[in-house]
Amino acid sequence: MKRAKRNDIQLGFFILMIVVLACGRNNSGTPDQPSDEAPADESPEIVESEEEGESEVSVQSQEDCTDSMAFVSDVSIPDGYIINANESFIKTWRIQNTGDCFWIDYSLQFESGEPMGTMEQVIPDTPAGEELDISVEMTSPGGVGNFTGYWSVIDHLGNSLGRLSCVITVPSQEDANEGDSEEPEGGEDISVPAAPTNFRDGIGDTETKTMPVNWDDNSDNEDGFKIRRVGMAWLKNPTGPNETSFTIHTPCGEAHEYHVVAFNAAGNSEPSNAIFIEGPPCD
Repeated sequence: MKRAKRNDIQLGFFILMIVVLACGRNNSGTPDQPSDEAPADESPEIVESEEEGESEVSVQSQEDCTDSMAFVSDVSIPDGYIINANESFIKTWRIQNTGDCFWIDYSLQFESGEPMGTMEQVIPDTPAGEELDISVEMTSPGGVGNFTGYWSVIDHLGNSLGRLSCVITVPSQEDANEGDSEEPEGGEDISVPAAPTNFRDGIGDTETKTMPVNWDDNSDNEDGFKIRRVGMAWLKNPTGPNETSFTIHTPCGEAHEYHVVAFNAAGNSEPSNAIFIEGPPCD
């Protein structure tokens, strides 16, 4: 009887230990039980501004983007343009943000060659894929010859995305005046072209200091047309046959008289009517 009672006590103690161990295990949680802590958010950080409804992506989100630039066209003063010595002009390039970075705090900086203009200037903030025009005020050198300057597009970290060129030719006074009267060079069977008429100007661009001009083509045998700044020099940028328009650079604060002629191997036509073109005011 005593032995049976002792066995009952031992059995009860054993059951109690099982219950205690089971409770402790449930409180600690199983090793493979999901944690209540939410996973870390790996998306780009968004920093809310103080003004309601505005937000901006932090700088960290720009680190993985691809940055690139492409030259689109010369808006004014194409490479090879001929300009008189010590003449002011505005060079304008059209470029495109061809990457997927948003351009902020980018700049245009002089790189090498002939420093004809601004050494550094800010580029407007530009979204990915957008085109923009960049203009630099320049002055042609005082000497005669071909001159080339290079400017680089620089990102906010100082890296170059590519460079832009400005290539001009400054003629000598002798070269500038040549062509006033050209004699036929063995072209006895070629007649001088008929003179263009109705030479007229359009609407000038004060920012690029340029003026479009037009005329009527009255010949069918010209090799091209060229424009003269009367009493000074040919512009030295002739157009091809059948062309009826051109863009003249207009120095600020100056007014000059111009006419246009047609030319071929036999010589120049008679000049067209002359027109006065006034450049924009100097700042």
